[in-house]
Amino acid sequence: MARCGLDKNRKFLRLAHALNGAAPGLGVLVARGALETLWDAAYDRADDHLGDEQDVEMAAKWGGEPGALFEALLHAGGSAGLGFIEPDPVRGGYRLHALWEHAPRWVLRKAEGAAKREEVGVSVSDLRRSAAEKRWSGSKRDANGHDPMQTGAVLDANGMQKTGRDREGKGREGKGRDLKSLAAAPPPPPPRPAPEPLELLSPEPAAAGNPDQAPDNPARFSCTREQALEALALASSGRFVASRPDRGGVFKLDRLRREPEALERLRLAGEWLAAGGDGYKATLDGRALGANLDGWLAQSAAWLASGRPAIGPPRRAGAVVGMAPPSPAPASYGIE
Repeated sequence: MARCGLDKNRKFLRLAHALNGAAPGLGVLVARGALETLWDAAYDRADDHLGDEQDVEMAAKWGGEPGALFEALLHAGGSAGLGFIEPDPVRGGYRLHALWEHAPRWVLRKAEGAAKREEVGVSVSDLRRSAAEKRWSGSKRDANGHDPMQTGAVLDANGMQKTGRDREGKGREGKGRDLKSLAAAPPPPPPRPAPEPLELLSPEPAAAGNPDQAPDNPARFSCTREQALEALALASSGRFVASRPDRGGVFKLDRLRREPEALERLRLAGEWLAAGGDGYKATLDGRALGANLDGWLAQSAAWLASGRPAIGPPRRAGAVVGMAPPSPAPASYGIE
């Protein structure tokens, strides 16, 4: 569900204006419907990746001119920033812009669970299969805890154990069974142990209590979170203070750390900040990563492509706003 005030947002108004050509007089309704449909699909999958141009319009249930909605979503930010979708540097194609900053808590928890399962190599199908085996094993034991399949008992078509009367086919005459032969039968084997539950969480208490402190896996990431924060802080010449990132920053850092050139991109973003990029903000730290990291990476890449031009001080209401000196860096980053 979109947040309140969406219809007053500048990007939304640009999107509605662009879609007025495809649906005259209905641009606002079409824009809101397309965004709601895209966000619903992303929330259901707990994934901000959309795919290529055709996948984006299919996810939005777009029935107008091919490419019209895609271009409107991509360029809704104009020259001032990114639109509602942006290129995905990790998986290719496109993804929703800043999804994790506005996603509900249940979506964030679902994404955390998927990340933990990926960390240990367990899928949802494995969990469901294990749970089904445990239920099936428990439902087939008799009152004494014995498994009929192991004790040689006879089962009916529904998988239930047959009684002596049903097994002999004698009705009430089944009472005349040979009790001596039953008494001489060997004791049944002990019941099989139930399957062990799959372990999903890291054995380290810190990782189990706080997913932001989950240990890094060198096979998946090109650097640690501490190295990533340090690269950005050193290159920014004090503009960015390395500290514990917010929840959205953890997702974006982990996604970026899967790229081989993650440290180079962070250093470039730090140099862009040091040159005056994003000058409206006086002091930046880890709490700003969730809302700003993707923008810093995109704008620093454009700054590099244009030859690293000088960035003047920002202007607000006709006045030049200077940058306040940065706060001293904390003794530790607070993450492992």
